[in-house]
Amino acid sequence: MQLTSLLVLGAALGAMAVPSGHSHLHRSAHEKREPAFYKAWHSKVGKPAAATPTTAAAAAPAATTASAAPAAVSSSSSSAPVPGFCGNANSNTKRASLADIASKGNTGRDGWGSNIKLIANDAVNKCEYTTIFKNVAQDPYKVICTNKIGPTGLIDGFWHTAMDFTLNPGESKTVAFDGDSQGLCTFGAHEVPKTNWGQLAGTYYEFDFASARNNLWSGADCSSLVAASEPGQPIFGCDACDPDDGTCSTILPDGSGTNSFIAGTAELDGLGINKPPGKASFHVKVGYTG
Repeated sequence: MQLTSLLVLGAALGAMAVPSGHSHLHRSAHEKREPAFYKAWHSKVGKPAAATPTTAAAAAPAATTASAAPAAVSSSSSSAPVPGFCGNANSNTKRASLADIASKGNTGRDGWGSNIKLIANDAVNKCEYTTIFKNVAQDPYKVICTNKIGPTGLIDGFWHTAMDFTLNPGESKTVAFDGDSQGLCTFGAHEVPKTNWGQLAGTYYEFDFASARNNLWSGADCSSLVAASEPGQPIFGCDACDPDDGTCSTILPDGSGTNSFIAGTAELDGLGINKPPGKASFHVKVGYTG
């Protein structure tokens, strides 16, 4: 499930399941893979014509984010409230139309980005779709999560921030996702790097939870296609796993990887984690070195 390439405006809105990355200019020509997935092709493109950067480095306009970045959550517990969509498998009912859901997925029922929430680690079992991020490196890591579809409906989520947080060495934090959410969380040591055009260019953890288009299957993968396409951009290690069956998608700092999207794999299919309908909780190690 890649996200990274949307070469044709609009063509990408058709199949969204697998997280798609980049901008409305990268083509998100998703193709079905495994029992229930689609992928988006990754490729390097120029500056988007209509996307306005709303990265962590600049304050996002009120209309483009769901809320201010949540307060830090400790690696053990927190008083952070559990999102309303947790424990409600039918929480998608307030979204527009079935056609919109199929093409755009869920970008938030209470404003763009409200489908992605930081929660207390001990609340992970209260939510249907979650990811636990752990920093296994020696440096602090910044993590930015966003939807594939940006706040104005374009496939430019990779220029925007739905929520962000910092992981200190050894620290874990948990993110909950509403059903039918497709997007990515990208990370880097200290800060998330960007391309010359302002696109998020850290290593991508791409997610697709309970995809309406894919019969409620979920999936995830690690991708370094954006960073690998930019000269001089570092590649940060990523290890995304499904603890239920042991399937992992891995990228190492030298650019190599297993079951993941690295340089030269943009047109491959069937990579990453595929999970049948039901509860899905993936574990991601950031700063992974093997």
